[in-house]
Amino acid sequence: WSESNSDKTLITDDAWSSATSSADKIYYAVWKYNTKLAFTGADIDGYYSYTYAGSAPTVGATATGENSASLGDATCAFYSDITCNQSISTPTAAGTYYVQATHPGNETNMKVSMSTSYTIEQIALTVTPGIITKEYDGATTAVLPTFTLNSGVEAGDQSDVSVNTSGYSLAYASENVGSTISLTPTGTLSLSGDKSGNYKLTQPNGLTGAITVK
Repeated sequence: WSESNSDKTLITDDAWSSATSSADKIYYAVWKYNTKLAFTGADIDGYYSYTYAGSAPTVGATATGENSASLGDATCAFYSDITCNQSISTPTAAGTYYVQATHPGNETNMKVSMSTSYTIEQIALTVTPGIITKEYDGATTAVLPTFTLNSGVEAGDQSDVSVNTSGYSLAYASENVGSTISLTPTGTLSLSGDKSGNYKLTQPNGLTGAITVK
């Protein structure tokens, strides 16, 4: 069994309970210092957050013992659930994950384990539309341009992230000929591709288009 205070824990073995004298009991008992763990990384008010970078962020923990002496790094395992039952490989994709750090302790310091959650945040992307124009046809429906992603997509992801215009449309404020007619969107642009979940798209606003003489 063990008995704890804020700094140390009294550890005994099975022989302690059968010892007949105080001296024997002392022989079978030892105080160990309570090892402390501190997670490393982007700690913001206790919230661990990293920006997606295409590779696993450095998530770890260090241990300290008696008199704040360093005990080195703890071993970290990663999980998809808060109860730390569903183990996963070191995460690289955007999402919320759980890490459990364990240090074995030593002759004078206790073994310790601690877990916390952390998030790999999506990268925000913007788009640049192509020229929006059409010949006068008496209607306000606009011809969708090509939307080009601006900088921000990781080099290894560029072939796996694209703009999806499905469900998105633009309408002119007037069906008459003009050069900078305001456009009103319906629906939203989205991202598609195997790596699209690592990014979030900022919707374009203030779009204008032209209607030319027929």
